[in-house]
Amino acid sequence: MTRKRLLIHSVFLILLPVFVAWLGLGLPAAITLVLLLLLWRWLIVLSGIVVPEKTAVLELETTPASHYVEKVRWCMDRLGVEYKERACGGTLGVFFSGRSVPLLRIRTGLVRTNIGNSPEILRYLWGNYYASHGERAEFLAPTAERLELEQKLDRYGRNLQVWIYYHLLHDRDLTTRVWGANNPLVPPWQRQALRLLFPVLAALIRYSFAINKEHYAKSVLHIEELLNNIDTQLADGRQSILGGNTINFSAVGSPPNWSDLESGRQPGTYDAYCKFLRLTQVTNIAQVIAGHSVEPMDIETPVRHLDATMAMIALTDKIFRIYSLGRDRVLDVLEMVRILFGVDERELANESRVFTMINSNSPLQYDTPMLWGMIELARCRQPVMITPFTLAGAMAPVTLAGALTLQNAEALAGLAFVQMVGPGTPMMYGGFTSNVDMKSGSPAFGTPEYVKATLIGGQLARRYRVPYRSSNVNASNAPDVQSAYESQMSIWASVLGHANFVHHGLGWLEGGLCASFEKFIIDAEMLQGMAEVLRPVSVSAADLAVDAIEAVGPGGHFFGSPHTMERYETAFYQPMLSDWRNFESWEEAGAVDTTHRAHRIYKQLLDGYEQPPLDTAVKEELEAFVSRRKEEGGAPMQ
Repeated sequence: MTRKRLLIHSVFLILLPVFVAWLGLGLPAAITLVLLLLLWRWLIVLSGIVVPEKTAVLELETTPASHYVEKVRWCMDRLGVEYKERACGGTLGVFFSGRSVPLLRIRTGLVRTNIGNSPEILRYLWGNYYASHGERAEFLAPTAERLELEQKLDRYGRNLQVWIYYHLLHDRDLTTRVWGANNPLVPPWQRQALRLLFPVLAALIRYSFAINKEHYAKSVLHIEELLNNIDTQLADGRQSILGGNTINFSAVGSPPNWSDLESGRQPGTYDAYCKFLRLTQVTNIAQVIAGHSVEPMDIETPVRHLDATMAMIALTDKIFRIYSLGRDRVLDVLEMVRILFGVDERELANESRVFTMINSNSPLQYDTPMLWGMIELARCRQPVMITPFTLAGAMAPVTLAGALTLQNAEALAGLAFVQMVGPGTPMMYGGFTSNVDMKSGSPAFGTPEYVKATLIGGQLARRYRVPYRSSNVNASNAPDVQSAYESQMSIWASVLGHANFVHHGLGWLEGGLCASFEKFIIDAEMLQGMAEVLRPVSVSAADLAVDAIEAVGPGGHFFGSPHTMERYETAFYQPMLSDWRNFESWEEAGAVDTTHRAHRIYKQLLDGYEQPPLDTAVKEELEAFVSRRKEEGGAPMQ
């Protein structure tokens, strides 16, 4: 009732100049009328305080056919809060009151509060209901990953509006129906206003949304890009793209040497680096390129980032990492990313396209080049992974608890710095705490201490509600049994610690000093097997196989049963490296051990590599940029 009275009062206030002019009133009379209207408004407000309206605690003001409304309504329904919904005519809110629905009206005692726009409403629901609803409200936690996804879907919504209005605005009746002109829940005056004001509203929409052929085509491309991206993420059977339990693996990053059985241990070269890129491209379990799989040390340092980035773009189509080794280098690569995706600086900040990893210089220090990388990546909202390099007994206290205390302090300092520079920047908590060999001082990996530190690091990351990064590491000097069992310890720790990103997933040897082609294949086998372990077991009626068990009966076998014959080709994980033949068959085939089989497989995979397509104009623009920056001297160390 108070709201209706205030609406009537507002109408009289708007018509006041008309009455004054029509009646020919002088200044004293006009002032008296204004004072009377102010007194009237005060009495309306006072009556609302003395006799409060029996209104809902939460009232959601909605408009038809709005994905923003659907987002808020779905979240409130899932949260289980009681609310009243009030329908309004679409588009009227934007042009008459300067806001867009949904609008959440909140009554707290005598206080009335309005929150407009869906992101702000969701933040309110999280902050107000998490304490009382606990895990039921967990889906609203504003993690960096969820905020990024929400921004993507909101941009999708804007592109979708362009697509719809491009086809819809020519049909007056259909458009007004979509706006709610025939919806009995929309107030009658709004339904009439939608019909009468259609030419004005349509013209404003065409102008505001730039409804034209060029903008329409661009919006369609953005919609298709987002949907294809989501299809790719859901292709493995997952039901969510938010990544709470999603795990991604990258190839090894940054070792100065490489090795295989033929060449032995060699210094890093551009040729070897490109071979690792091709191998990463054809290996599905290697989902990310987290740096140079081996440093191309035959390229001068000031221009290495240019050639290395160009190779990542040309030879793969996977997301890659920016090295934070000084501001100029970061800006160079960001410009190449901008060219690659065909976006300007503002659009670059709207979506995660690359990422960086930051290692603190333990204890308690961040180097200047790393800080510049954090600053520039945060300014354009690209994900930043903060990973302290805390080796217990060397750069960290010898006790595991002390080393983790240092890791946590350094990680939180880095994450806080990133948010100070760019609030809302996606970020990840990295754990890399291990121990040293107290006899030699060499780093040790895949140890019991590393496993415990990885598990605890995951608990800390979940406590702070940020994604978690771990690593698949070992300290072996060859792709042998030691490298396998230490890596298996690391992989299990990463999985049980709920790591979202496993760096150095394929190819790491010598505590990170060497990238091995054979170890790359051995790791791929282990990671593919782990991915299969994480696949849920199907328990459908056919999978329970009660009829097949009955048909075979006691003492029979299932080799030739129809149930087996229908499924035998896909029933079990098929390894690419393991040899499951008996000893005689294996010996007759040459008695080839695992490392030599891995050598043969990596060669075969490289032979079958196909370079992904790259738009010719984009490639030429990238090459021109690289050439110009080389002529300018590149980017020396900062």
